Amino acid sequence: MGWGLGAAMAAKLAFPERQSVNILGDGSLGMSLQDIATAAKHDIPVIIFCMNNSLMGLIRQQQNWFYNGRQISTDLIYKNELCDNEERGIDFVKTAEGMGVRGELVTHYDDIKPALQRAVDSGKPYLIEVIVDPDPKNACEFSNNGALNGFKYSKRLIILNNHHS
Repeated sequence: MGWGLGAAMAAKLAFPERQSVNILGDGSLGMSLQDIATAAKHDIPVIIFCMNNSLMGLIRQQQNWFYNGRQISTDLIYKNELCDNEERGIDFVKTAEGMGVRGELVTHYDDIKPALQRAVDSGKPYLIEVIVDPDPKNACEFSNNGALNGFKYSKRLIILNNHHS
């Protein structure tokens, strides 16, 4: 968790003629935010798809397993005097823009393709934040032995499979 953006930048540097796209969750991106600044500083044109479900789902899942359903600090939704993030958690578009990388928010299926085209056309590092269902039943699940059991897509997350429900 948290290594994907660095790997995507390395792939772009190794194969500059190819498009490098990193698809990661908001929890994973939160663990490697400084890599956005690295992409900006070195002008590495990687496309970052941040799937924002406003929680660290894999951490929450493991806490449920190991601590009998008790969880702490996995919900990324909060409100204080400086910001109101009750709807989507961390605003990764603002975060990316603060580091010099263009970003945009996607909340509807039909907006994904144009956003991706703008990212490609920019020739610059670019973040696309996609709001997805926070219901943990719709997140990926790992078994206790670490094997990926597969992704369960909600109606809002099915956009990635190019299906409409």
